[in-house]
Amino acid sequence: MGDWSERPVAFDAFELQTAPLRLMRGGAEIQISLQPLRLLALLVSRPGELVTHDEIIQALWPQRTVNYERSIHVCVRQVRKALQDEADSPRFVRTVPKQGYCFIAPVSKIEQQQDPRTFRWGARLYQVAATLLIVAGVSLTLVATRPLGDTNHESVASDSYELGLFMLRQNDRSSVERSLTYFLDAIRNDPNFADAHGRASEAYWILGDPEAARGRAQLALEIERDNPVALASIGQIQLHHDHDWAAAERSFRAAIAARGQESSPYQGLATISLLRGDGKRAIAFMHKARDLDPASALLQGDLGWFYYFARNDRQALSACADALNLQPTSRAPQICILRAAAALGDYGKLHNQIAILMTQEGATPDEIKLMNTTAPESALQWYDRWRFAQLTANGDYEDAFALLAFAAANAGELEAAIDYVERAIEKRDPMALFFLVDRSFDELQSSRRFQESMSKLRNSSMTQRFGSPEKQPSAKRT
Repeated sequence: MGDWSERPVAFDAFELQTAPLRLMRGGAEIQISLQPLRLLALLVSRPGELVTHDEIIQALWPQRTVNYERSIHVCVRQVRKALQDEADSPRFVRTVPKQGYCFIAPVSKIEQQQDPRTFRWGARLYQVAATLLIVAGVSLTLVATRPLGDTNHESVASDSYELGLFMLRQNDRSSVERSLTYFLDAIRNDPNFADAHGRASEAYWILGDPEAARGRAQLALEIERDNPVALASIGQIQLHHDHDWAAAERSFRAAIAARGQESSPYQGLATISLLRGDGKRAIAFMHKARDLDPASALLQGDLGWFYYFARNDRQALSACADALNLQPTSRAPQICILRAAAALGDYGKLHNQIAILMTQEGATPDEIKLMNTTAPESALQWYDRWRFAQLTANGDYEDAFALLAFAAANAGELEAAIDYVERAIEKRDPMALFFLVDRSFDELQSSRRFQESMSKLRNSSMTQRFGSPEKQPSAKRT
């Protein structure tokens, strides 16, 4: 972004600092999500110039397919909200219709003496970014997540942490495994690095080791009593493994009170709201989670699923279509679109959408051709039966009990579905809670075995209610 990005700058009553990147006013930091903050930094780096939609996409979402009409506009709205700017009479960000945006306020560099520790961190940050370019082949803006001391061990720990954080956000198992290696290396170099313990907990949880995740989170909380990363991870374990909804709610609230920029606690509260039958509040929490990271295809797709679980099928279609704009090959939003479209009786495009999914799942041309011969209203049922047969054809998924339960229920194999439901609950499969809300199990509601299984998932806190996403009360921790 040129020389402007190398030093802090000032405009009007605001300062934009660069190490770490943050927006200040009157000495106080203004809360704004990372992607909108990066957009502001890009615009400020070229005052008075047009920054096109294509340039914004390349800077914020390199090597991704983005629907800028949503993703960029969401970021611009958050920038304007932070600056108290108005689109109709802008003082800072002017829209250039169908082209892009221009930062119109005067900008000046802040000449100040730099703390030597900050200078050393800046140099290390560029080294980390260069390493990431080699590892991932993409452009990435990194932000320091903790102040550094003067020791070389802390320097190495912070570098490892940033690499781990990058790998963790790739959302595939191999990358999460690599992220854990980096976090543990950070901890070896700085045993009191609370965020590194918290992220290691998050990685262990994703990799299916809840006890290791719990242990790491507890270590983080011993170091920093209200560490939000650890609290969010503990909350996920309490919710999906322990099935203790009330304890999970307390952890999620505490994480939000400690540092409200993490999306995971809001997503956890959305899940609890959904399980308690409050779909409206669940959607509000999911919007809060998504707004903290509007370019996350995973969060956007989860928002679509929450609309589907709340039986708002048209909104589910819209949200999942936005998720596919961000990540076209993502399977979960494609499945959600199929289910929502079928629920609406909109069968027009099902054959084409199912063919895309089957291709991704290794179907032969003959199998796809056979699916295309079915009536439109029968295509999804045909796919569900084919999918269940594929999953049970070999032993690759024999322990994925929740996945098999969903597949069996969708395929109409109800006895098999109940068997898998019981085994998933026994093994504390993290996806088991969604048996309570997924329409795949509607036909099992009259089954005594199924209802007995559902009673094991419910908690006495089910009837409790809690505050809105906008005003979260601080949790008291004992």
